[in-house]
Amino acid sequence: MGEKGIVSLTALCIMLIISLMVAGVSNIAARQADITRYYKIETQLQNLADSHFNMMLADISGNFEKYKKMDFDTSPKVYSAKVYDQEAMVTIYIDKSKRYEKIVIMALAELPNYTYGEYSVYRRVLGYVSVKKKTDGENNDEYEFNKFEGYLY
Repeated sequence: MGEKGIVSLTALCIMLIISLMVAGVSNIAARQADITRYYKIETQLQNLADSHFNMMLADISGNFEKYKKMDFDTSPKVYSAKVYDQEAMVTIYIDKSKRYEKIVIMALAELPNYTYGEYSVYRRVLGYVSVKKKTDGENNDEYEFNKFEGYLY
């Protein structure tokens, strides 16, 4: 009679261990699926931030007339885009340095509330261009585009 209890207890322990292993494997698989999905979303957001950063950089370098007095509007510009059928926001911040030697650009791509309304994922790109004061003798308050200096990390 005592032997049947030990066998039953051992069988219950083995079934518990097997069920915990199955639950662990399914949890790991779900996490891997989430990691893959988040990686795809973050890659799309990084591409959005890169493309809007490059658009602003092209606007500054190709159309420097509106930036040449360094008195341009520094309020953020907001654009919307679709990322996997969800509405993402791209905000471009542009500012001038205090000594008027650089124009700093930041593109921030954000997907708010993408997991049950709790979280927001974002990717950003920062960089700057250098400007130099015109030395033609006429207008000392005008600047000209020098070059794209690089990214800020």
